[in-house]
Amino acid sequence: MSSPSPLLSVLVPVYNVAPYLEQCLDSILSQPYSDLEVLVIDDGSTDGSGALCDRYAERDQRIRVVHQANAGLSAARNAAMDLMQGEFFTCVDSDDWLTEDAFSAPMSYLEANPLIDVLELGYIEVNCRTGEERSVLAQGAEFTSEEALRHLADLSGVTGMAWGKIYRTETMGRLRFPVGRPYEDTPFVFEALARVHRYRYLSWLGYHYRIARSGSITESYDGRIVYLFENLLDLRPTIEALQADYLPLLHETLYRRLLIFSLWAMRHAQTAPGLLTLLLPYTKRLRSLSYPKGSQADRLRRRLFLSFPRLFLSIKRCTGHRH
Repeated sequence: MSSPSPLLSVLVPVYNVAPYLEQCLDSILSQPYSDLEVLVIDDGSTDGSGALCDRYAERDQRIRVVHQANAGLSAARNAAMDLMQGEFFTCVDSDDWLTEDAFSAPMSYLEANPLIDVLELGYIEVNCRTGEERSVLAQGAEFTSEEALRHLADLSGVTGMAWGKIYRTETMGRLRFPVGRPYEDTPFVFEALARVHRYRYLSWLGYHYRIARSGSITESYDGRIVYLFENLLDLRPTIEALQADYLPLLHETLYRRLLIFSLWAMRHAQTAPGLLTLLLPYTKRLRSLSYPKGSQADRLRRRLFLSFPRLFLSIKRCTGHRH
C-alpha cells in the first residue's frame, strides 16, 4: 500500500478580482495532484468576490474561506499562513492561474529530496493589453543558500516573486510578509533563501502570470516602488542575526534594483513625474554599505551610480546604454 502524498497548502489572497477568480480557483481544484488544502482569504472585497469564494467552498471541501477587513496582500497571505497545515505551501495570486499539471512533478521531486526547502517553477507571462504570452523557463539547477541569494541579487534566474515557488513548511512556515506596504515579495523570498538548506529550479511550467492588468501594481510604476527599498532595508537586522555574511548580498539586491528602477524613471519622466526624485535619495543610504567583491567594472559602476547618480544616469541616457 502506497503512502499518502504530502499535503500542499495553496494560499490565495482575494481582493476585487471577480473577473479572474473563477479561472484561478478552477485551475487549482482541477490539478491532477489533488492532496491540497486551498486557503482563500477574502480581504474585504466589494465586487462579489467574497460570495464567489463561498460558492466554491460549498462545492469542494478542500477550500477554506476566511473573510476579513481589507488589510492588504501581505496580511491576507499571513492569515493563510497562520492556518495552513500542509507539509508544503505555495502562493497563487487570485488574478493568475495554474497550468494544467502544475504540481505533480514538483511535489514528487520535493518528496524525494528532503534538503530542498524552496523549489521554483517556470511561468508563462500573459500581457493583458496585447494578449501576448511569453514562457519564462530556465534550465534546471540546484543551489546552496548563498548561491541562490547571489542569483537573486544579480537578477540571474532566481526570481523575487513569492508565487511560482513551493516552500517546505518545516523550514519556512514561520516566515511572514511585511504588512502595510506593497512590494513585499522580494524581502520574503530573500529571507526564505537565507534559510534554505538547498534551493532548486525545476524546468517545469507551473504558473500563468498576468502583467499590465488595469488596477494592478504591475500596470505601471509609481511612488509606491520606494517600499521595495524600505522593505529590503528593514530586513537587514533579521539577516544580520540569521547569517551576517549574507548582508552584502542583500545590499547588492538593493543596489541592482535601485539602478534598474532609476533608469526606468529617467526614461519615463513624462509618465512618471517625480519618481526619480523619490528614488535618488536611496543612493546616499546605500553608499556606505558592504557589497560582494565582484569585478572591477561592477565596482566602478556601483561607485559612480551611488556617488554621482544624476551624472551616471545622464551618461547612460546620452550613450543609450541599458544596464
